[in-house]
Amino acid sequence: TRLPHTAAAFAAGHLSSQHARLIAAAHADLAKVNAQLAADVEPALVEAATAMDATQLRRELVHARHALLPNEALKDTQRQHERRRLALSETFEGVVALNGLLDPEAAALLQAALVPLASPAGPSDERTPTQRRADALIELVRRHLDAGHGPSVGGERSHLNVIVDLDTLRRPTSG
Repeated sequence: TRLPHTAAAFAAGHLSSQHARLIAAAHADLAKVNAQLAADVEPALVEAATAMDATQLRRELVHARHALLPNEALKDTQRQHERRRLALSETFEGVVALNGLLDPEAAALLQAALVPLASPAGPSDERTPTQRRADALIELVRRHLDAGHGPSVGGERSHLNVIVDLDTLRRPTSG
């Protein structure tokens, strides 16, 4: 009853359940601040939802929320930033599992850096997209360390390359 346009469009099959949930959440947020404005914008939300997929609708609703409820948007941004985390866990096989959350700004920065490096190397590149992204992340880290931009530990860069020819390694040590 609070969302008659949404209910009608959903019943007619013009909206998916995901679209309807997004509209309901946006309506509830707006109604906390201005119930009349929330009621007035519902038809426009339904019209927009019928013209885009749920991902696009979510993005548009985030933009609208920022414009209509700037204080709530700021709180959202702070909550997202506080939730950031990254865990590196070594498995029994010796590989390391990454698990984490990034706020939208950090995710955009990471994607901007990774996407160009994660492109297929050519028609014979058989790596999966997830393998290419993993390789891109390592390439990004390698470039950063090679450029000497990382912090130093004890006055030393946190990157080390040692090149020793085989004859040197075979030589007996004196001492």
